[in-house]
Amino acid sequence: MLSGGQLTPDRSDGGPKHGLSQRQSGGRSQRHLLYPLKRNWKQVLCAEPRVALCSTTRPEMPADWTEEEFGTVPFFDERLKQRLFTLAADFFAQPGS
Repeated sequence: MLSGGQLTPDRSDGGPKHGLSQRQSGGRSQRHLLYPLKRNWKQVLCAEPRVALCSTTRPEMPADWTEEEFGTVPFFDERLKQRLFTLAADFFAQPGS
């Protein structure tokens, strides 16, 4: 909504339906519209986690430091966890890259 030349969020229901902003960039105005991806975005973001933090145990005999650090990450597919271990080890091996 335009209010005195400024764009402001629509707050008719107590919260923004979409975000509006306006800024000057190089002498011209830019208008940004933000829309939620889900209608129930507030419930999704404010929901309690399904698994309590720190409720999973670490592996008894981890193969290496990556498994010890990331072994409790709850992925639905074991291949993703292995990929995380590989990425972490590769980043650690070449920190300047």
